[in-house]
Amino acid sequence: MFKKSKNDNTFIGNDSKIEGNLTGKGILRIYGEVIGDIVMDGDVIIGESGEVNGNITSQTLLIGGTVIGDVIAREQLRVVSKGKLLGNIQTKSMIVDENAMFKGMSEMLTSEEIESQKEEENKVYRKK
Repeated sequence: MFKKSKNDNTFIGNDSKIEGNLTGKGILRIYGEVIGDIVMDGDVIIGESGEVNGNITSQTLLIGGTVIGDVIAREQLRVVSKGKLLGNIQTKSMIVDENAMFKGMSEMLTSEEIESQKEEENKVYRKK
């Protein structure tokens, strides 16, 4: 599901709390709490103890903790058995394991829609 990246990994530990928006490249692993939106040109992993209250945009997204917000996973979204997602989904591929919780609406994207969204994100990312 997750490809090796030449970029650095970012790790938010169990006892960490971040308030504000995050942007970056590579892999973001969250085991603490994030309040704010996340835009990654790479993958996001929410561990069992991880909590995100905000929207997430990434290449792939694995949810083992709790996410309250809307999600765009350009390639794949997976909510594992202890994961909880309360929000709407836009993705190319989605897996919701048994006993996982998902409450919201889902929209499956075409490759063209994904490319269009990526172009828009790049415009915003370059401005920062």
